[in-house]
Amino acid sequence: MVGAISSVIVLANSSYQSIFAINIITLLGLALGVDYSLFMVARFREEMRKHPIETALSNTLSTTGKAILFSGITVIFGLAATLFFPIPRCARWAWPV
Repeated sequence: MVGAISSVIVLANSSYQSIFAINIITLLGLALGVDYSLFMVARFREEMRKHPIETALSNTLSTTGKAILFSGITVIFGLAATLFFPIPRCARWAWPV
């Protein structure tokens, strides 16, 4: 989230950014972080019932870790696709003073 917010702030100096960009980054970062961490912990606890800690951790990362990585990359590409849609400019500069 810190990296994404920093990128938006840097990009805002040279291009137009939506006022909701930081809110969306925070919303998605927290939601996905909580969801993925619960997914990982649930899988780890399931593996702990069957195997010792080292094997459980290895199994968790090899199955759930790959699923989370793939899902995260999919979210990144999905959100990156929004770069190709035009963003309407703010109308405040068009109003007479």
